[in-house]
Amino acid sequence: MNVPTPEQPPAIPQSNTRLANPLDTHPAARDSYGKSLGFGAFSFASSALLSLVASVVIARLYGITVVGEYALAGAPAAAVWLLSTVREQPALMRALTALQPRDARITGLFAAVLTFSTLLTAVVSVLAGLLTWVLFNGPINHPRLVLPAAVMLAGSLLFVNTCWNLDTVLGAFRAGRALFWCRFHQALVYLLAAIALSSALPTIWGLIIAWYGSWATSLIQRLSASTSFMRLRVSTAELRHGFTTLPELLRFGIKLAPGFLAEGASDESGAWILGSLSSVQTVGAYSRAWMIARRGLELNYRITELLFPTLVERRQAGDPAGFDRALVDSLRYAAVAMLLPAAAAAGAATPIMSVYGAGFAHGADAFAYLVFVPGVMTLSALQSHALFADERALLSSLYGLLRVLVTLLAAVPLTLLYGVSGMGAGMLIGACAQLAPLAAGLPRVLDGASALRELWRTRELLALTLAGATGFGVSRLLALALTRIPALVLAPALGLAAAAVVFVLVGGIEPRDRARGRALARTLSARLTLASGRLRRSSGTL
Repeated sequence: MNVPTPEQPPAIPQSNTRLANPLDTHPAARDSYGKSLGFGAFSFASSALLSLVASVVIARLYGITVVGEYALAGAPAAAVWLLSTVREQPALMRALTALQPRDARITGLFAAVLTFSTLLTAVVSVLAGLLTWVLFNGPINHPRLVLPAAVMLAGSLLFVNTCWNLDTVLGAFRAGRALFWCRFHQALVYLLAAIALSSALPTIWGLIIAWYGSWATSLIQRLSASTSFMRLRVSTAELRHGFTTLPELLRFGIKLAPGFLAEGASDESGAWILGSLSSVQTVGAYSRAWMIARRGLELNYRITELLFPTLVERRQAGDPAGFDRALVDSLRYAAVAMLLPAAAAAGAATPIMSVYGAGFAHGADAFAYLVFVPGVMTLSALQSHALFADERALLSSLYGLLRVLVTLLAAVPLTLLYGVSGMGAGMLIGACAQLAPLAAGLPRVLDGASALRELWRTRELLALTLAGATGFGVSRLLALALTRIPALVLAPALGLAAAAVVFVLVGGIEPRDRARGRALARTLSARLTLASGRLRRSSGTL
């Protein structure tokens, strides 16, 4: 069935401001969705690798107690991230999709949203700080973590919140290259700073300084990158126009907020539940398991920030075939890229968690469940953003509320019965509860059930299932048969290789996938040839 055309984005007052300087006559262009997605995938891979290295190094240098303290002290800041939003950033991205780079209206809209976001985050941070003092001096019983938690709240307000708002502008114009370098910068600086501070300050304070220091330096880079798409100086009239439009942006964002809050509450529930029911060491083991697993959420964010404006554009252009193709192929590639590696990693859960040192292997069973959660969440998020583009955000929010309800109902009793592994199982059960109704309703988002069957064939789903089972089985057998270090290296690698072979042999790759692969190979070859030529000319000059 055809989906009705959604209403247009908020009416944005026309600008009469003249170009401020010669740079305005040469604004950056939007990259294609495919090119931006390539940078997004590269950003995910590099960030995941750096984060994995950082998690191991930090666990080794700081130990399980400091890691557990950091997880508990960071829980209030994570809660503020959830509660201090009415999803004004997606609303801003939706509005910016209708504008050209360096349009003066962009600055007015951004200033309005940033001001609202900062004030709301500040108010919620104060309330969270007061609640933290009560809880940490009461039932959680970690009073010495009150000050670190307060500092993390302040750092998130000043640096992280501002970076997220700038990322919204870059994402609206599909600036995949700029986003990659900004995020790579932040991850690398955090790792290097954490290592440098481990000798002089091997406490929670070393991690806090490293984390927020990396966001502070990355903020400068984001400001510089945003000037290709947004003017830093515009007239007072343009700023007033932006604030005038803010209420309409917020009305759209409010529809998204309940689902976002519920999903975030599910993500962060582990530290709170285990902090109340278990020891700080158990929280530390769980936090490492969840930290590795949630690296997959980076791919979720990288895809959705680029997919959403693409879906909005194609709906507004009356291109249902393009809408369907972008959504379904994003789902297909995300499922393969996240669920197959998750299966191989789950089979090798024990050697993977053992690499962190003494005590962390206690979280291996939880990790085997948690590693699937980001992939399931990403499949839900992609379909939710299609609902956003179709003006059905409240339906998406309902599914998010279902997830948090099922997560809590499952996680608390399972944690009481099975400890940290029960918490991991509860997280996966809740994520699947959100995905199920979204998947059932996917044909109504697309141009009918036939469009879904044509774009994602039954053979591909079978290939994905068999490949995942094979990857888990091979990885598990090797993890049991080999000693720790060989198992750490060989079990997930060979498990993933076996999964890839089965996926290809059963028929998981379509002709359009091969065509895209050939086009990507040609592009990379051309760039390597160009870079080689430049290097030779440079050598000749020298």
